[in-house]
Amino acid sequence: DDGGPITGMRATKNALVVFKTRGIYLIKGDPSVGFAAQTLNKDIGCVAPNSIAEIPGLGLAFLSEKSVFLLQGALENTGSITGVVNIGAEIPNQLELLNQSASVRAASALYLRDKEYWLAIPTLGSPDNDLCLIYHYEVGSWSVRKDFPIDCMVASKDHRGYLFMGSHQNTDSENAGILVYSRGFETKGGKQIDSIYETVSNDYQSVFTNFRPAHVLAYAVGYGDNGLNVNTRVNRSIDKVRTTVQTAEQQDPNEVYPVYGSAKFDTDRWIAYRPTVVRYDISTTHKGPVRELSVSFASAVGNKIEIIGYDLEAKVGEQRTIKPLNKALRPSGR
Repeated sequence: DDGGPITGMRATKNALVVFKTRGIYLIKGDPSVGFAAQTLNKDIGCVAPNSIAEIPGLGLAFLSEKSVFLLQGALENTGSITGVVNIGAEIPNQLELLNQSASVRAASALYLRDKEYWLAIPTLGSPDNDLCLIYHYEVGSWSVRKDFPIDCMVASKDHRGYLFMGSHQNTDSENAGILVYSRGFETKGGKQIDSIYETVSNDYQSVFTNFRPAHVLAYAVGYGDNGLNVNTRVNRSIDKVRTTVQTAEQQDPNEVYPVYGSAKFDTDRWIAYRPTVVRYDISTTHKGPVRELSVSFASAVGNKIEIIGYDLEAKVGEQRTIKPLNKALRPSGR
């Protein structure tokens, strides 16, 4: 048919699932009565065969032209509805970066130790996978990890369940060869992972109502002088509002306690970690009318962060009654 070439196949739940670029088909039956093809979908397909992975209790996850989808259901007449669900709807900013011409190189693996579905994709003009999307399938949310040089990956089948990654970098790089994902100390191997959390693009009334963001109040556990970075995106833009992030210490500005390396014994007070509010002033005037906003919280140079929640202060609404200046000002002030 017109669904394009076959891009992947996977045997699951007493059926063979055949993916095309624009279509999903089921091959069912047995040698005694013959096999038959059943059309499941002719709008959504798979663009990367190595992106297909079966998530326990949910179904088959795969990368399409526009998003990450999940083929769920029993694929049998058991009363369980067979359908396709868009699980990538929460990360539109990241999936917009997908390099369509190199998307066939996307790779995936199921990391059972942390109950995660890993998907490495090429972005912008890169021919290699340079962005890793992690779907935490028990809670139904995503996280993003950058600069993992993954060309292919597989989880070991033994009790350890290590995740091995084949690098796409050449032999002159320190990241060439086969890498393993571990919970080692941040300096182990000379590399570290900086934590980052980014919210979805929220509209704070209507998608067509403008507002002016003023402050982001981050509710964090006070880790002293460890830096917490904050940046924003407006209207689902690929680029962030600030070219350089804002960094602030995770301390109460009204009661700053000494930090490790600077406190003196029997002079300074030592305290336990406690919740604190860190305020960031934000401005989006150079971005035009703001309808949607997302906020990202990240660690600075490997610092430890723990975000409990956040508040956004903004000016919302519109001026319905326009008053000419020649009426608002006195004759002497015109």
